[in-house]
Order: sequence, then C-alpha cells, then structure tokens
Amino acid sequence: MASKGINLTLATARFNRMLRELAAVDTSVEFADVVRHEAGAVAQLALDQTKAAKVSNIKARNAAQKFTTFNGKTYFIHRNYRDPKLRQGLLDAWQASLKTKLGARGISKQSWYHVGKSLGKNMEAPAYVLAANYNGQQWPSDGTSFESRSPKGFTLTIENSSPVVQKANGGFALQDGVNRRSAYFARNMKYKYYETVRTRALKYPGLYMADAPPPPID
Repeated sequence: MASKGINLTLATARFNRMLRELAAVDTSVEFADVVRHEAGAVAQLALDQTKAAKVSNIKARNAAQKFTTFNGKTYFIHRNYRDPKLRQGLLDAWQASLKTKLGARGISKQSWYHVGKSLGKNMEAPAYVLAANYNGQQWPSDGTSFESRSPKGFTLTIENSSPVVQKANGGFALQDGVNRRSAYFARNMKYKYYETVRTRALKYPGLYMADAPPPPID
C-alpha cells in the first residue's frame, strides 16, 4: 500500500531513559531485549487505542449513500430505473460496497498487530481485526520494525506505513502508548516492584523470569 503512515525511532528522551533504567534492573537481560519488549508493549497499546468504525455506523453511512458506481458509470441509487438488469446491478454494487467496508473494519488496528509480530510479541487482537481485509487482501508489510547497532548503541525503529492509520487516530495512539509505558515504569519504581525476581517477572512477563539465573561472574 502507498505509505503515509507513522515512523518512530524509540529514542525520545523520557522513553529512552526509562529503557536504560529498566535494563539496569537486571544486567543478565540485554538492552536490545528490553527495547524490543517495550516496543512490543507500545504496539499493543497502540492497537488497543487506534479507532475502528462501529458496524452500525458503517451500515448507516452505506444506507445514506446516494450514488454508486456500476460498469464504470455513476448512478443515483434511489432512482427507479426501468431496466431490471440495471436495477439489480446497482443493488449488487451497493451490497458489495457494504461488504467491502465491513470487511475492512479494523484494518488500522491490524497494522499495529503486524508491527508487534515483527518484534516477536504475542499480540492480542479481536477476531474482526485479525480478519480485516480490503477486497480479500491484507498488508502485513505495513507494520514493520528495523534494528541497527553502532558504537553509540542499539536503535529500534518501528514503522506503520498503513495509509489509513492516521485517520484512525493511530499517531495519537502510538504516542499515548509510549507515554503509558513510561508512566508504568515510574509507578513500578515508586512501589519498588523491581526489588525481587518474582515481582519483576510479574510486572514484565516475557522479559524477566521468576527463576532467572544469577548474573555471570567476571
């Protein structure tokens, strides 16, 4: 799909500081793994917060539609055309349009699902999001991530190139996810949830293990 989506390098000051502090909690966990884990959590929050049209609203808008295209021409839907084949063709086109719109419901959310999967995260999404398509086609490549290493460190960039995600409030949903993960870390630090292996694993499943081995001895 043509790209007018979202590209974010996870290196904002507050978020980057949080990642380094989180990595310092347990030196047996690599910084890159911490970044991937938190980026996956952000992708999940972005999926949850990105808007999806309600089925009732899609049907209402389609019912209010005045024109439809049939055989390359535009027709007024509610005119009583004499040709029965034309009337049936217009009805079929109108119904096909509704089917396409209902099928595409959740496609913006689905783009964040693909971002999370590219990070190796086990993403959670409603069935309608997983099934979302446009005329039977899906675009997993709309949600990707890129890693790079340099003497300055590790950088992860997530990219959502869906052309419709911005219209569904996807940019706000992404930034909100970044802010919420930073706030989550701050709360856990405040209440000292990092002091034991068990509480670390409880708050960050998949990153810390309750039976984590001791760090290597130099």
